[in-house]
Amino acid sequence: MKKILCGILFFLFLAGVSEARIVERIVAVVEDEIIMMSELKEFIAANLGEAAEWIPGEKMDAVQVYALDRLIEQKLLQNEVKKRGIEVTQEKVEQGISTIKERFASEEEFQLALQAQGLTEEEFRKNIAEEIAVATLVKREVSDHIRIKDEEIEASYLKNKEIFRVPPQVEISQILIRVGEDRWLAEAEKKGAELLEKLGEGADFASLAREHSDGPTAEAGGTLGLITRRELPPEIGEIVFALEVGEFSDLVVTPGGVHIFRLDARYEERQKELAEVEREIRRTLFARKMRQRYQEWLDALRNKSYVRIMLMELHD
Repeated sequence: MKKILCGILFFLFLAGVSEARIVERIVAVVEDEIIMMSELKEFIAANLGEAAEWIPGEKMDAVQVYALDRLIEQKLLQNEVKKRGIEVTQEKVEQGISTIKERFASEEEFQLALQAQGLTEEEFRKNIAEEIAVATLVKREVSDHIRIKDEEIEASYLKNKEIFRVPPQVEISQILIRVGEDRWLAEAEKKGAELLEKLGEGADFASLAREHSDGPTAEAGGTLGLITRRELPPEIGEIVFALEVGEFSDLVVTPGGVHIFRLDARYEERQKELAEVEREIRRTLFARKMRQRYQEWLDALRNKSYVRIMLMELHD
């Protein structure tokens, strides 16, 4: 280890330029691997993209310290993967690449994203393989050992019952007559009045909405789905929640246009049963334990490894 360090420091000394100590220098050592300033800068650029160029000078030290810590963790995990002999099959790598490519509209868009990150396809493939290997390691060492007991779920439910209260809700539909350059308010109100008259004569609300509404859900018969009072503007909430099921409102004028609302269903406030939220609570508790156990395991891994941070030692 000492011979490696001495060799590189001697090389920098022979360069005879103060720039060498600033631009390319050792910032950390992890076991028998050296992290250079150039690698740290590449790591920051890969994670922040163009935003890395806009980091204020006074904040750069903090960014580098944080990024170096993440880079050291990455090296520790990769070293542990090698020690455990974890290998990733080509099939899993291809599956991982396919999953990521699905997020892009085309192969061309995917290639442009690689170029933006300064990655070749081979480097990208290598990164995917490393990520899968690390995920396998973490699963074996951390997540596979986490158990959530039924008693924990019940205790969490009882402690947080207020979170699982469902406020009063309504299902509503609307017919919207927009006001704009091609339609004055008076014209919209006239059309709305005609539709109200048809509704009063027994016309089907959903059919009128499909034919006449300018709202985004017109094709679905104007239905807006389940809504709480807090999700509505106060003046509309007051009108809608005062309706009886099946009743429609008078014309309601807003900046968006002229509306007619119908109350389709009403649901009173209620407390969700444990069975309804058990899976949600289990996921929350698992995520909480996962974060805690992962950090504990990572700290233990770091403590048993040789790590020396030199970023600030050579800062001046």
